[in-house]
Amino acid sequence: RDRDVTGVQTCALPISIQSLSADGWTALHLAAFLGSDAAVQLLLASGADPLQWARSMDPNLAIHAAAAGRRIGARAYAGLIAATGDADVPQKGGYTALMIAAGNGFTVGVDALLSAGADKSRKLADGRDAAHFARERGHVDLANRLT
Repeated sequence: RDRDVTGVQTCALPISIQSLSADGWTALHLAAFLGSDAAVQLLLASGADPLQWARSMDPNLAIHAAAAGRRIGARAYAGLIAATGDADVPQKGGYTALMIAAGNGFTVGVDALLSAGADKSRKLADGRDAAHFARERGHVDLANRLT
């Protein structure tokens, strides 16, 4: 252990832009989920890896976290999708960011994902697709757009 300039005992752990928080998230995941557009853009520009999987309850990428958080802006989300390189990359269970965004009524995210080439006809093994998740959660207009 070391002491900082105030005399407080610290632990010298190697920390990088890819470090995971105690609950398994990278800074990019957290910025994407919480909707900090400037932080997402800065992290990507600084070399944050959009392909690093979180080690939380459900392993996912930052594009999935952003779809779940539904707070990120269109430009930042489009940049995150582009950096990821695959708008259809599935997380655990086969859920895509489009399925997550549709289920959460995250229209900005759905639009960004579709513009990036996300496949709205992609289905889980049980036959559910993005339109199903939107309809199931009461986002009827969004579900109609996805059918």
